[in-house]
Amino acid sequence: MRQPQLNAGIKIEKGEESLEIGTVAGLLTTGAFIPQVIRIYRTKDVGAISASMYYVQIAGFVLWILHGLARKDTTLIVANVITLLLALSILVAKIKYNPQKKNIMR
Repeated sequence: MRQPQLNAGIKIEKGEESLEIGTVAGLLTTGAFIPQVIRIYRTKDVGAISASMYYVQIAGFVLWILHGLARKDTTLIVANVITLLLALSILVAKIKYNPQKKNIMR
């Protein structure tokens, strides 16, 4: 009797395969921020951006960077440093272009 595969056919091991998966994941999650950054700086429309979400997300990226440093994982560090910079640029735009300067947490 054949055992069901729980990993959907993806072989995950320590070594090169794991590095490749981590690199692709880092590229995708980091790249996901680029369209938002471009749109904000083109339109200067930050009304729908939640500053509080970016504060929490930035804290998470800092923790991922610290985790990567502790593990000496270059892929993890580089991906999260770049994503942190992109998230910070969105937060800076939110502060700069926010029409309701009094309530930046919105």
